[in-house]
Amino acid sequence: MGIAASQARYLSLLARQSDCEYQGQQIQQSILSLANKSSKLFAQMLDMKVPVPPSKTDYTSIVYEFSDDTTGTTYTIKKWQAITDDPDGNNYIVTYTSNAKEPESVQSFNSNPQVQFKSSDGSSLPYSERADQLQTAKDNMDGARNAYKNALTKYNNLVAAGKILTNYQSATPISDIQSCVKDGTNYIINQQEYTEDGVYALYETSDTGETRYMKDGVYYTRSGAGTEEDPYVYTPAEDPEGQEYTPTTQPIEFVNYDNLADKTVIDNAVTNLETNGALEAGYDKSRLYYNEEYGMAFAYDLEALVADPTKNLPLYKPDDIQTKTDEIAEALNESNTAKEAVDTAATIYYEENVPSYIGNIELTEIQTMTIEQSEAISKIISDMDELGTTTTLKNCFAANATEYDSSTYERGLYTYEKNGTTYYVTFDDLATSYLSGETNQTRLPNYAIVEQISTKPKSTKAYMEMDASTGRFTSVRFADDAVTHQLTVKETSDEDAYEDAMQQYNYNMAMYDKAVADINAQTSIINSQDKTLEMKLSQLDIERTALKTEMEAVQKVLKDNVERSFKTFGN
Repeated sequence: MGIAASQARYLSLLARQSDCEYQGQQIQQSILSLANKSSKLFAQMLDMKVPVPPSKTDYTSIVYEFSDDTTGTTYTIKKWQAITDDPDGNNYIVTYTSNAKEPESVQSFNSNPQVQFKSSDGSSLPYSERADQLQTAKDNMDGARNAYKNALTKYNNLVAAGKILTNYQSATPISDIQSCVKDGTNYIINQQEYTEDGVYALYETSDTGETRYMKDGVYYTRSGAGTEEDPYVYTPAEDPEGQEYTPTTQPIEFVNYDNLADKTVIDNAVTNLETNGALEAGYDKSRLYYNEEYGMAFAYDLEALVADPTKNLPLYKPDDIQTKTDEIAEALNESNTAKEAVDTAATIYYEENVPSYIGNIELTEIQTMTIEQSEAISKIISDMDELGTTTTLKNCFAANATEYDSSTYERGLYTYEKNGTTYYVTFDDLATSYLSGETNQTRLPNYAIVEQISTKPKSTKAYMEMDASTGRFTSVRFADDAVTHQLTVKETSDEDAYEDAMQQYNYNMAMYDKAVADINAQTSIINSQDKTLEMKLSQLDIERTALKTEMEAVQKVLKDNVERSFKTFGN
């Protein structure tokens, strides 16, 4: 092989060697990247917390029980909180439950109740005709109720506002007061005087008594050399340094009620305020003062002004009081008119079509509510309100009723008997179900009082005695009971809570196992990729070694050729 061929061969082998080294570097980078991924997965696994199963003891607690031999009721005390300085000697507030049956409100629903209506004379009508009649009457009743509710709300709001005296104050009290003095039984208020347009405050100079006009802290003189639209010209005053200015005031006299020649205006205003509840009945009018231009003022406001004239004087104008009183009266008339419309709509709504049956169970309208029915309905409404359950029961009573008994009951409640239990339904709900269809009707809500064991815990003060040697309570006496009951210690487990915790643990464990499996799967893939890269790197190393051996042989050939050539030319 000649020198040129050997040189070309050597360059080719060198290029292949460089390529092998470059590929080796790339593979080493990939191996390093896989190592980083594997390290992150390992760190992720170390950060994972193995779920711990719930302990049964965590859901087991100590309770105390005692029995009332007279009633056979068992009481369970579940919580107790220490108290001090109780005047009756009680030392704990205890929370307990019992197995005594108590009346409880229940709401249930009749699916497809098959509500039936009849005419007031007992006759029947085709469903479509009666449904049209009932729908029209219901729409009119709903509209009248809403109008009355709005009118009553407006009236109640005005009445509530009318009881607050400050709501009658004029929007513009007397301000800029320089002094307030009592003149006999009247009061004189000296108010800062202003120009006709209310822009400049009037002052007098201390040396000559000339008038100065002050605006934004600057004193001016005034001349009449202005225009027709603005007849005055104001020029900054050139008064000597140290000049003092005294406010020019105008007196406002408030005359005591007893000194008024005509007391009618104040009498009417006080009568209105007393009627509206803003003043107590028989208010002492000698504590009132009056100025014909400004209105009425109270003695306590004037007395406060004498002590501190920087305050404003609240005013009460008789005309404003009369206006607010008239608004209340007008709102009452609107409410009464709206109530009359409700009564008119109710006559048609309740009497034109009468509920008769739910399926084959006969309905009975409550005409006059008994004490037993009042107690039942009051409890049902109270319990439903506490649960946040919306009902139509209140539609059967006066709109502003707070007690639900015979005194506030109007109409619209029906009862029926089933399996010895009395159920209550409303005309509104019966009509809604009936109007939903002739055969497939919407669910009908009904209400009842049933005897059942209450799950609601009760709390009361009690005196509990403890055995110092065991740290356990031995007896209890409730604040409203003179009997001391001996206590029995029991361990109780909250199985539902424990089961919930176990379900959560199983879920957490499943998620943990899945996360571990995902990490193992990713690690397996990384290991496989790493082995492949190691194999490629090994192959490249073998190839590089072969190239190195061949390059050394070519170099030797080149060296021999060069030496031989130089020897030839040397000879």
